[in-house]
Amino acid sequence: MFLTGPEILKRWKSGEIVIDPFDPEKLNPNSYDVTLSDVIGVYEFSHGRQVIDTANLDNLHLNKYPISRIGYILRPGTLYIASTVEKIGAHKLTPMLHGKSSLGRLGLSVHVTAGFGDTVFFGQVTLEISVIYPTIVYAGMRIGQISFQETVGEIKPYEGRYQNQSGPTESRYKLEGKQA
Repeated sequence: MFLTGPEILKRWKSGEIVIDPFDPEKLNPNSYDVTLSDVIGVYEFSHGRQVIDTANLDNLHLNKYPISRIGYILRPGTLYIASTVEKIGAHKLTPMLHGKSSLGRLGLSVHVTAGFGDTVFFGQVTLEISVIYPTIVYAGMRIGQISFQETVGEIKPYEGRYQNQSGPTESRYKLEGKQA
């Protein structure tokens, strides 16, 4: 079950949901609008090899660039790693990231696969942005929405490698160990 906007507000006031900073103007019927931070990351390759090898990510580095007041141009065929301004978290709920349909209709997607967070995760939400057309984005623009779902069953707090992340956070897949 998704929480309604008034229920999100109620649980934010009680401290069960963390949204920092919080702006009541960004509250929607079933979600809360999140905004783009002022830094964006682009993966760059070293050692001349232009391929992502999931067994060895040593040739991959996330370079971070400021988003100036005139914006940042996103190009098709590139994955951009960004984050929300807002720190999000919930003690007993599952936060879920959604793209804004108005931006989706312009060919902008805010996540590849990381659409939901873990219960008791706290931090800025990482955005995995891609575009169909060259698109200029701006720091502080509404980039997505967070909704919250009830969690059923025993809650095991998130203790993963992305807890309390801040800013565009690169893949930490290499910390998962060798894959079979």
